[in-house]
Amino acid sequence: MSGIVYHTDKRYGTTYAYREGSVVDPETGRRKRTREYLGRVDPNTGEIVPKAAGGGRNRRALGTGGPGEGADLAAFKRALDERDGDVERLRGEVARLRGEVERLSGINQELKERNKVLLAAYAEVEGLMASLREQASEWLTDS
Repeated sequence: MSGIVYHTDKRYGTTYAYREGSVVDPETGRRKRTREYLGRVDPNTGEIVPKAAGGGRNRRALGTGGPGEGADLAAFKRALDERDGDVERLRGEVARLRGEVERLSGINQELKERNKVLLAAYAEVEGLMASLREQASEWLTDS
C-alpha cells in the first residue's frame, strides 16, 4: 500500500510531497517504510512541482528562474524600483519628523524654563500676599 504524504517545513512554510510505501526486509522478514521525494507543492495551485532530474531544483517548474522568465523578472525589477522610491520617500519623511521632534523638544525645554520662572514669581507673590494680610490684620486690630 502506498500513498502521497505531505510534509510542511514550519520554518519557511514550504510543503513537500513524498510517495510513501513499505517493503518487506528479506533478512528480518519485517516491513520497512519507504519514502520517495516527489517535489514541492505549489502554494498557489496546490499541484506537486516535480523534482528535477538528478535531484536538483526544478527552477523552471517552480517559476523562480530559467528561460522564459524575463517578463516576470522585469516586473520584479519594476516592483523593486517602486519599493526603492517608497524607501527614499519614507527616509525623507523620517528625517522631517526627526527635525520636528527636535523643534518641539526645544519648545518644550523653553516652556519648562518659563514655568520655573512663573512658579518662582508665584511663590514671591504668595509671600507678598501673606505679608499684606498680616499688615491688614494689624491695621484692623489697631483701629
